Amino acid sequence: MILDGVPEALAAAPDGSSVYVGTSSQDAVDLVDPTSNAVTTSIALTAAPQALAFSADGGRLYFTTYNTHARRGGALENLDLASRTVSSELIFSSVPQRLIIAPDSSRAFVTHLGILGLSFVDIAGARIAEELPLDSLPAGLAVAPDGSHLYVAVGVAPSHLLTLDALSGHVIASLPLSGTAQDVAIAPDGSRVYVAHRGDGQ
Repeated sequence: MILDGVPEALAAAPDGSSVYVGTSSQDAVDLVDPTSNAVTTSIALTAAPQALAFSADGGRLYFTTYNTHARRGGALENLDLASRTVSSELIFSSVPQRLIIAPDSSRAFVTHLGILGLSFVDIAGARIAEELPLDSLPAGLAVAPDGSHLYVAVGVAPSHLLTLDALSGHVIASLPLSGTAQDVAIAPDGSRVYVAHRGDGQ
């Protein structure tokens, strides 16, 4: 499948009907039919998306942007898919990178380029609820299916996996890892957490 530009962000609709792809060359997101692998339509955005994530009901698409409207830093925005309008914007002074949404869509968790920490965002209030400092750069994020825990893979040596309380940000556990962590994912039932490593084939 040929896209107009380098893919920067990818998210599948909760019902599996479409895959949303953001590319580096356009201020829009492409909707791809996973059966035909064809782009069915594009939705205009305020800037090229860096990360995409859906609300649990699939009605909203959250996305981060870089250097929007000639500002430094970036933003977290959300798109109402029914009306195809951007309904809110939260400005960051730093460049947002990774993005995940809590299962109840009450909070967003955002990492930033070169920042030793992550942001807990109150979605309803469109505000940063907490800035959580970390001892190293976060490489990946995953939230438990029940929304209770946030898992953060820290990639810079010594690499480790943090388990945080998803509401307070309190560190519950820290698990040392043998490789250089790149990303983290969680099983649908929350029973296992998987960490991908760089350079060691794990």
